[in-house]
Amino acid sequence: MDAGWGGVSMLDGKVMKQTKKDVYRYGKLNTKLFDFCATLESGNHILEVYGAEPCCDGTTRWTFQVNGGKWEKMTIYNLNKYMAQKAIEGDTIVEYGDVTVDQKNRAQWHEVKIQGVFNKPIVIMGTPSFNGGHPLTLRVKDVTRTSFKWQMQEYVYLDGPHTKETISYMIVEEGYHQLYDGTKIAAGSAIFSSNYKSIKYQRKFFSKAPVVFTQITTELAHQPMTTRVRTTTNRYFRAVLKAEEKRRVRNKEEVSWVAWSESKDKTTLW
Repeated sequence: MDAGWGGVSMLDGKVMKQTKKDVYRYGKLNTKLFDFCATLESGNHILEVYGAEPCCDGTTRWTFQVNGGKWEKMTIYNLNKYMAQKAIEGDTIVEYGDVTVDQKNRAQWHEVKIQGVFNKPIVIMGTPSFNGGHPLTLRVKDVTRTSFKWQMQEYVYLDGPHTKETISYMIVEEGYHQLYDGTKIAAGSAIFSSNYKSIKYQRKFFSKAPVVFTQITTELAHQPMTTRVRTTTNRYFRAVLKAEEKRRVRNKEEVSWVAWSESKDKTTLW
């Protein structure tokens, strides 16, 4: 598909990626203009792709990936193959650690190997140390059952490289959990944008408002962003994507979240 005037990709009626740029120009295909990452529940889903082309159109080939695995052609056979897969049983609820690295340039990504056995790991990065004075945010991508990638992202007006910092991270199994000391934990992910979105918890799971952690876990556009959370209650919270003041949020991204209640013995959260 040439899409010389741009186009849009949609999932279940929602716009996932939109562009006005030429998708196929001078023999080069820019797949990042249409691709996106989403967390899907069991059941049927509808993928729609529309493009505008002033001249002549070409053939189209789509691929998909499940939990960071092999890229597959989007055929009925391959889709049915993944539908028939048995669930993998994990035995880990929470894992945490820390990393100390520097950021050599904006293209460098750091990989963390996951030690536990998770079905659907939700990754949250902590607050970085303060060895370098330039402000930054943290971005995560390519989360699988065995690893994830992350980087320090200085804002656009800065040079990009950053000195060595230490950052903690937390991994939580997606879903709802109660620990032996009474602590309740909920974890999940959703697609967020520049408009506030509400995430509702399982009914009556929390008796008081939990502490909420959020983390951007895709990179559909290389733009330093962060999340802002407000209206945190025992039933839901609201969050939004934010960019630096002189720039606007250009696209949607997946945001992972963890809600953590206070335990009876006042256990430290993290």
